[in-house]
Amino acid sequence: MFTAGGKEVLDQRISAFYEWLKSKLRFLKSEFSIDYIQAKTIVPTLEIELSGDVRVIFPKTYEHLVPKGLCVRLELLAILDEIDHRDLERRSDSYFIQIDGSGAFNYDSIIPILEKLGHQNPVVLGVRDPQSSWGMGPGRKEIELFEKFLLEQKYSEQITTRLRVTELPDAQAGCWGIHLGRLKELPLTARKYGLEFDLIASALAAGLPISFVNVTLAAVRTASAFTPRDSLDKMKFIRHKLGYSVDEIVQLLDEYLRKYAERILSPEYVTSIRDQASRRRISEFDAQVITMPPRDR
Repeated sequence: MFTAGGKEVLDQRISAFYEWLKSKLRFLKSEFSIDYIQAKTIVPTLEIELSGDVRVIFPKTYEHLVPKGLCVRLELLAILDEIDHRDLERRSDSYFIQIDGSGAFNYDSIIPILEKLGHQNPVVLGVRDPQSSWGMGPGRKEIELFEKFLLEQKYSEQITTRLRVTELPDAQAGCWGIHLGRLKELPLTARKYGLEFDLIASALAAGLPISFVNVTLAAVRTASAFTPRDSLDKMKFIRHKLGYSVDEIVQLLDEYLRKYAERILSPEYVTSIRDQASRRRISEFDAQVITMPPRDR
């Protein structure tokens, strides 16, 4: 699945991706015997048929109608429905790979993900070069590192014992793959940009094996449309996904700032998180006052 953030981006990327996939098709089919089934959903898509059994989905522009996370979840449900209609057993050898349509990644990054996927490797996540900017604007990488820290604090035991690492190499690159036969074990709930975070958090909670492969950023890519507002909306999702209270998020923020003094989070972002905690405490206090029974005179 090739997701894009707008019509202009989609129009620019479809042709390049189409030509790339045609050049790789013979290798992919001989090695992996791909049967990519077109999803039939309420989400408008553009379908390009490369052969009788290989099709690619290009979701169209609907930034204000169907956000990224919801779009991908709808497509996954539709693909599973189509597979189950044809042959339920096909789930066991079917895979789903997603790559951002903004051109952030070299298309060849799909290959190692597909090579790694299997029943023993049901979730394969792309890992960006830690020394790079991760293809983001100033400040956004630092926010993702903090979000990754929250994930590591929640699932420290699983990360240490199951993944055998002390720190996740990357948690949110927009290039990944999953085994569709294990999808029922992944309670994905992200509606917007939290999809990759949702995927790894769900896999850790379910105890599914997670594998990592290196992915390469494209030399030329479209600037991210991620805004400061999106970061705050995403934090609300993360808090609910991990089961943290607002005050716990603030405590973890303080711990993070002490532990990683060299990582500079934007003052606006830090202030916004603290303000959310203040507003929550005020609203809870007001609710208690309003519901307090009147005193007997």
